[in-house]
Amino acid sequence: MTDIITVGNEKGGVGKTTSVVNLAAAFASMGKAVLVIDNDPQGNASELLGVDRGQVEMKSLAQAIFDRKSLEDYRSKSNIEGVDLLAGTPLLKQVIKEFGHTHRQDKLLNKVFETKALDEYDVVLIDTHGSGDCLLLSSLATSDYYVIPVFAEPESARGLLDMLKSTVELREEINPTLTLLGVVITKFDKNNSTHREFAETIRNIGKNAKVRVFTNMIPISSSVPAASKKQISLIEYRRDLPISQSYMALAGEMMPMIGKKRPGRPSVPDVEKFGRHIDEIEEILAEA
Repeated sequence: MTDIITVGNEKGGVGKTTSVVNLAAAFASMGKAVLVIDNDPQGNASELLGVDRGQVEMKSLAQAIFDRKSLEDYRSKSNIEGVDLLAGTPLLKQVIKEFGHTHRQDKLLNKVFETKALDEYDVVLIDTHGSGDCLLLSSLATSDYYVIPVFAEPESARGLLDMLKSTVELREEINPTLTLLGVVITKFDKNNSTHREFAETIRNIGKNAKVRVFTNMIPISSSVPAASKKQISLIEYRRDLPISQSYMALAGEMMPMIGKKRPGRPSVPDVEKFGRHIDEIEEILAEA
């Protein structure tokens, strides 16, 4: 089975793109065939995966949506062996304008995925931008799982709660089998007491509210911009870095949770219970 995973948070700058690209590299290193869907008008994942947005404008995700065609003729090879890409371009802004308030806003990826070519991949990772618009909605509507990156910053924590709230209604009306794979803590500084307290608190709250927080956290690293400048994944840049090893470990943590038959309705996070504790998280961060 092909597992489709959206990586999202209704707040920018939390490490969504970095996580998508490096999880793709990690899964590929495990022998998995991976497709990255760059559903972000900025196209940062496409650049990291070595694709010039100007050269793929007519073979992009947005073009496939407008053409109402499946992904076969629009995908590109990335700079990582075993990873293909459906590129994100500024044309996605036009997608938002034309379909953002129509009955199609949750169905934008239906035709894209309506193909046997999807079976060529073990994992599909969808990168999204920090907005709860039709791009995020359509990604979640066609996904089996979602992952929420979060770091020790008030807006990031609020974005996590907003994302959880968004999926409650979406599960009820559109995609009843959508499952929270987990929350991943990013930009973590083990020497920062606030970061440690944040991680401990969000784990405790998560346990009580059926919100899984991954054991493996992604450390803060000065190598992120260096790898971005070279337009390569951190794993390719330096596999021995703590951040690279953390993404490998995170992919390994995810593997037993995916790739299985998904019968019935999934365990649903208790968003109301989680929301009652969001002030506790913000107080910790405000005291930093």
